[in-house]
Amino acid sequence: MALTNMTLVDTVDHDNGFIDVVTFNGDNSYPTNGSDFKDLFKAAVGRDSEPLSAFGYGGDNTVEYIPSTGKLKVRAAGGSEVANTTNLAAVSFRITVISR
Repeated sequence: MALTNMTLVDTVDHDNGFIDVVTFNGDNSYPTNGSDFKDLFKAAVGRDSEPLSAFGYGGDNTVEYIPSTGKLKVRAAGGSEVANTTNLAAVSFRITVISR
């Protein structure tokens, strides 16, 4: 029901923003239109940074950050969104986040 074990791997303070690498495990029941991400990210990095973009992978899946909703959408290898209620808890994601 939520992304778990989000951990900050590395941070670069760059001009007016940050580039962070985080790892986490996926939802045990992926929700259509994405998983809540923004608040979990802020807690993991320890600052009130607004995510602007995110890219990365978990297994054969890629991610897409939706700034208007604060959600992270997971896309399967073919490019379509992962099906509703898919168990991604065993999938370890590693993503790069650009924030300000």
